[in-house]
Amino acid sequence: MPFIEQVVDFSKLQSLPGEFYLNAYNISRGEMRCWDKREITHEHFLAALSFPFIYPPYKLEDGYYIEGAAIDTLNFKRLFELHPHIDYTIVFDVLGSDKLLHPPRNLYDAWVQSIIAPLTEIARDDLRLFQALHNRDESGQPRTEVLKIDFDAHIRREGFREELDWSFSNLSRLYDAGYRAGQDTARRYARELGLKAPLQMTA
Repeated sequence: MPFIEQVVDFSKLQSLPGEFYLNAYNISRGEMRCWDKREITHEHFLAALSFPFIYPPYKLEDGYYIEGAAIDTLNFKRLFELHPHIDYTIVFDVLGSDKLLHPPRNLYDAWVQSIIAPLTEIARDDLRLFQALHNRDESGQPRTEVLKIDFDAHIRREGFREELDWSFSNLSRLYDAGYRAGQDTARRYARELGLKAPLQMTA
């Protein structure tokens, strides 16, 4: 993404309120790295988005990196090492492979499905596994309450086949769906998120 520096001032990340993390997998050392807002630069961003078979591994000083999601889609382990208890954790409930898969329209469509469909199922399995087995601290108490953003509910059924298209029209559709999903989540979890005034739906 050569244009990212044109829209993001990475130097201002350090002064943002709250915490911000970016992770990538070091294939030279065989370990996951998680950078916080005080460390993240344009270079770390490129390393964290170097998904296999789409972008080549990105070289930083300590080795070559690929996107962290290729190894650990949710990275809950590192999150709770840094923050043992979190009141609420918001996650995207990603679209399942059962909706993404369809007879490929061309070679490109088949290639994208072969990459993304398994990844979405791994993400869903990771979330189920975390909720079933790992969302407990040493005393047996829940580490967090997981709140899901139901993105799937805001995608028209006839649009599932185009969801992986690399086009401006699809980008616009997905942006609108994500915006509606965010608004819906804010209304549904207003109490948990500390929102006092009802959120008004906007176009």
